[in-house]
Amino acid sequence: MDQELLPPKSTRTPPRRWPWLMIVIVSGVIIGIAWIGRSWANSPARAELLPMTPPEAGRIAVTVASVTPRPIRRTISVVGSLRGQEEIPITAKVDGRVVRVYHDLGDRVKPGELLVEMDPTDAQLAVEEAKRAYELELARLDRKDLPKLGEPFNVSELPAVVKAVAEEKNAIARMKRTEKLSSAISQEESQQRETELAVARSMIVQAKLEAQVNLAAARQKLAALASAEQRVKDLRVVAPEVIGMGDIPVDFVVASRKVSPGEYLRSMPGESVPLFQLIIDRPLKLVTAMPERFTREVKIGMPADVRVEAAPSESVAGTIARISPAIDRAARTFAVEIHIPNDDGALRPGGFAKAEILTRITTAMTVPNEAIVSFAGVTKVFVIRDQIAHPVPVKLGATLYESTARDADVWVEVEGALQAGDLVVRTGQSALAEGVPVRIRKPESMPNGVAQVNVQVTGAR
Repeated sequence: MDQELLPPKSTRTPPRRWPWLMIVIVSGVIIGIAWIGRSWANSPARAELLPMTPPEAGRIAVTVASVTPRPIRRTISVVGSLRGQEEIPITAKVDGRVVRVYHDLGDRVKPGELLVEMDPTDAQLAVEEAKRAYELELARLDRKDLPKLGEPFNVSELPAVVKAVAEEKNAIARMKRTEKLSSAISQEESQQRETELAVARSMIVQAKLEAQVNLAAARQKLAALASAEQRVKDLRVVAPEVIGMGDIPVDFVVASRKVSPGEYLRSMPGESVPLFQLIIDRPLKLVTAMPERFTREVKIGMPADVRVEAAPSESVAGTIARISPAIDRAARTFAVEIHIPNDDGALRPGGFAKAEILTRITTAMTVPNEAIVSFAGVTKVFVIRDQIAHPVPVKLGATLYESTARDADVWVEVEGALQAGDLVVRTGQSALAEGVPVRIRKPESMPNGVAQVNVQVTGAR
């Protein structure tokens, strides 16, 4: 038979039956595992390994901490600049050429110690001239010296007055003789005697007036002499005497020197410049400005710990010495002055400083920061009583950074219906509400340390 008339062979693959067998095997394995698990669940061995805790079923697991009353040091942090107790610019009182400078920058100077000396030649010549003028006035008064100011001075003893008095007596005598011989002398001669007596009396008055003028001139020359002598003293510029420092021993430190030997100094207003800047740096004072809300808290005598940039880890004890009685209307602040002993001179005027003023020590209830729950403007903590959670609204106070805490770094002062020893929830609050039963995983307590609260204040002067 011809091959073209044969039907073509089929290329279709016959169906496989083994996947159905695999499905049957897997199903058998699953059923076997389920049967074994059910048998293990009902076995006594499992009951021995898993404790029976029907009371804990359905309770929320939380961790807690104790509400702890703690003493808190209330301090106010301020900043400002250190200043000398007194800062005194030294200028020349008189004109003159500098011949010697005795101190320089950083020197210690005591009151009355010589700083600058100027050429005294011209001033000494002026003193001699004033002496001669004074001696001339004394010669007119026929005296070697003058009575002290305020003491009585009898001008009747002066020669001019004595002469006028003698002439008056002579005129009186002639007048008396004329009266006895009134019938023998003419009327013209009698009038002449009367005139002579009047002239003699006026000469006494004139002599006394001239004596008073000479006395005043002598006093003026004496004052000119004292002024000339003072000018000689002023040519020696010395450290000033400071009054009103109490029992504090006073000395100065030279903060700046702006004078050189050979320089000519002028004391005219607007032209004189400070020769030295002297500062009393033992003690120093820290001047700062505080907001007016602290006016009732800050008192004179309160202690303050002062730190400077040069040694931020070291503190120096200071005391509030002065408080401004007025408040700056523009800045709404008041000035506070803290005195710092600085006996060793470690602190320097002009430096930036920070101070913490201890205002009071109070006792406050504290809880860990993570125990605070805030939602929709309500702040609360959950207190556990009889293993039931109860939300308690609180008002937050200061944030405390307690270095002695074992398991928390930040604690918060709270005010509310809390008592010492109450357990507050630290973790697990998200699933809590009023009356929710809880189980405590790890009861904890807080150590009773002393915390410190700092209120930061800026705007120092």
